[in-house]
Amino acid sequence: MALLDFYIRNQKLSKIGPKLVADSVNYIDCSFTFRTDDWNGIDKWVVFSKGEESYRVNLVDDSIPEEAGLNLGAGLWFVSLFGENLDGTKRITTNSV
Repeated sequence: MALLDFYIRNQKLSKIGPKLVADSVNYIDCSFTFRTDDWNGIDKWVVFSKGEESYRVNLVDDSIPEEAGLNLGAGLWFVSLFGENLDGTKRITTNSV
């Protein structure tokens, strides 16, 4: 299993992990560590994007659920996060890595 570690401090997203080889199936796993309290109580989403292609996953317990099947094709993918509280009055976004 290839593990990508993502760390979030306020709106800054950073990544630690290996470069991945394309076309693996059900092999990539990601961990997300939120280092500031501003993300507490927020519904969190991770977005993987490449050109016009986009893959969005709702985080469960700050991780990608296994059934989401994170399978990315060849090329350079960008990752970012966003989150909203339940009543939609607060939104947080991050940079892309």
